[in-house]
Amino acid sequence: MKKVSLLPFLVLLGACGQSEAPKEDLNMQPMGSVMRQGAMAASMKMGEAAKILPAPSTEQKQAFVDLLAAGKMQFDLPEGFVEQPGNGQASFPWVMALRHESDAFEVRYSILPVAQADIDYEDPHSAAPSPNHLYPMLYQMVADATTAKGVGESSEFGKASLEQIEAQWAKLLVAEPSSVYAPEYAHVAVLAMHSDDRADAFAVFLANDEAILKSRFSEIVTALRYLPSEGSADGESAVSESK
Repeated sequence: MKKVSLLPFLVLLGACGQSEAPKEDLNMQPMGSVMRQGAMAASMKMGEAAKILPAPSTEQKQAFVDLLAAGKMQFDLPEGFVEQPGNGQASFPWVMALRHESDAFEVRYSILPVAQADIDYEDPHSAAPSPNHLYPMLYQMVADATTAKGVGESSEFGKASLEQIEAQWAKLLVAEPSSVYAPEYAHVAVLAMHSDDRADAFAVFLANDEAILKSRFSEIVTALRYLPSEGSADGESAVSESK
C-alpha cells in the first residue's frame, strides 16, 4: 500500500513586507471568465469583507520568521498593508496574513519547509517519494481547500516571473473562493511556489472587486520569495519592514 501523509504539513501550519515592482511577465493572467462569474457574488458581498484585526502576537510573528528561515525565504512588508494573525483552524491554515489599510483585499501565507516534511509511506517494493516532488499534490490539495471546486483558470509562471521570486516552479490559479475558507470574499487567486530543498509556499489573494484583486496582486506578489542563491549580494535579512 502506498500512502503519503500530508498531515505533518498541516500540523506544522496549525502550530504556529515592500516588494520590488513586478516585471512584465508577472501578472494575473489568466483572469477573464472566472472573474466575470464572480461579479454577482461580489455584489452580494460588498461591505462584508473581514474587518482588520489586531496585529499578530509576538509568538505568531516569531513562528512566521522561523518558517521563513527553515524554508530559506524572505518577506517584505509592503507599504499600505498591515499584518494580520494566522489561523491554524482553517480548512487550509495560514501562518500570517496581510490586509490592505483601505481596500477590502487580503493575502494569506502558508510556508511548508521541505526539511520538515515527514512522509508516511508504506510500500516494501519502492522508496518513499522525495519531499521535493510533492508540490503538484500540495498544489491540488490547497486548490481543493481554498476554492469552490478546486479548479479554475491556471497558468505556470514563466522564467522571468520565476526569477522575481527566486523559485524553480510556480503556478497561479484564479477561481471562486470556497465558502468555508473565505465566505466574505468573491474572488481568489492562489499562488503556489516551490524550490528544491527549501520550501513549498502558498499565497492566497482575496478580494471582492476584480480591479482591486488585479492591482493589489501586482503590488504584493513578490513580497514573499525565496532567498537569492548563494553568491548573490541580495537579501541578507529574512524579514524587513517598509518605512
